[in-house]
Amino acid sequence: MVVVSVSLPSELLRRLEEVMARMGYRSRSELMKDALVEFMASRLGEGESPYTVIVVSSNHDEEPKVDKRIVDVIHDYAADVVSYQHQMLEGGLCVTTVVVRGPLNATAALVRALRGVRGVKDVKVVGVG
Repeated sequence: MVVVSVSLPSELLRRLEEVMARMGYRSRSELMKDALVEFMASRLGEGESPYTVIVVSSNHDEEPKVDKRIVDVIHDYAADVVSYQHQMLEGGLCVTTVVVRGPLNATAALVRALRGVRGVKDVKVVGVG
């Protein structure tokens, strides 16, 4: 096993240790390994799930046309999209969920396109099935 040193702000370390205790991790290393595996699966498209769920957050008060741009991108990939739903929350915040046929790595182009939309706050990706 290789040792990797990581510098963290004190507040992030405090939160990490809270999560560690709450979730029953015995060491920071164990938690960090799980976190990195999850990060690589969700951001780099590793995994073989039959479906992928993409969650996009945006704020139409800050960027009025963002929701239309998101839907336009989804339509560009319509052949792979099983369904999508747009949900308005409070204060202009919105969440759009997109279910796509195929594993995470097959959705990389759609995820990149959604991340490139002006006004998109975040994009999370989860394999399902």
